[in-house]
Amino acid sequence: MSQERKVVLNYEAPEGREGEGFVVHRPFPGPRLSLVDPLLLFDEMGPSDHGPGEAIGTAPHPHRGFETLTYVIAGGIAHRDSFDNQGVVHAGGAQQMTTGAGIVHEEKPSDALLRDGGRMHAIQMWINLPRDQKMMAPGYRDIPAEQIPEIVLGEGALARLVSGEMAGQTSPVQTVVPTRIVDLHLEASASGAVPIPEGWNAMAFVVAGSGRVGNNQTALERGHFALFGNDGETVPASAGEDGMRVLIVSGQPLSEPVSRYGPFVMNEPEEIEQAIRDFQAGKMGAIKPREMA
Repeated sequence: MSQERKVVLNYEAPEGREGEGFVVHRPFPGPRLSLVDPLLLFDEMGPSDHGPGEAIGTAPHPHRGFETLTYVIAGGIAHRDSFDNQGVVHAGGAQQMTTGAGIVHEEKPSDALLRDGGRMHAIQMWINLPRDQKMMAPGYRDIPAEQIPEIVLGEGALARLVSGEMAGQTSPVQTVVPTRIVDLHLEASASGAVPIPEGWNAMAFVVAGSGRVGNNQTALERGHFALFGNDGETVPASAGEDGMRVLIVSGQPLSEPVSRYGPFVMNEPEEIEQAIRDFQAGKMGAIKPREMA
């Protein structure tokens, strides 16, 4: 019987504003926790409801030194960047961007969400790049919902494999630093367990409903975050009477120094200074103006 991991830290994610003013819930980085190596940032965008023309996003901005993975729960997100990549992802799909040596991008609500209104809800994670790959070529891809593998873990327990490998299934999302990101859907009173590779860090975030996680049966509600200790091979979760949807995120730690400033994450402060100079000099490119209809 596999050993289950224990919750060592849990709290409600603080609320803030990002981009053009949309609501985010960010368990880290913050005063209680700087990162969950190799994850540098975890943002829940929304959930928020919008009328026609009300949804907002982010204006063009630069990045260097990591990957972003955006998982859409409701609504839709449109992406454009300085390498002429563009794409739209709807509920259940994901966007993977390798910022590498530097990229400028914007994230906007999909045309359908802007036109019709509706709910916007997504998760964005920043996943660090190792020192020797910080300056790799930037890239972007979108993965529609139907390409995300689904794994039945038991009665009333369904796992969507957003990234990595599990139970003989392989997600189309493969991050440079290995991760396993599981969107676990539990019906009322159902339970399931997600395996965690040895030595990997692991966390959980409740997207909807409520329940308990870890071998110490820590109670979590919507918007709550939990960090697990490193002893154990699985993260167990059980839902309450209203069911639970919880992201179980794990990754192989880099154990490298982290220096960051706004949208740039490198290893040393002088590398941050160089990133700022490179952006100001236009070396990360620019997004082409939108064509008028």
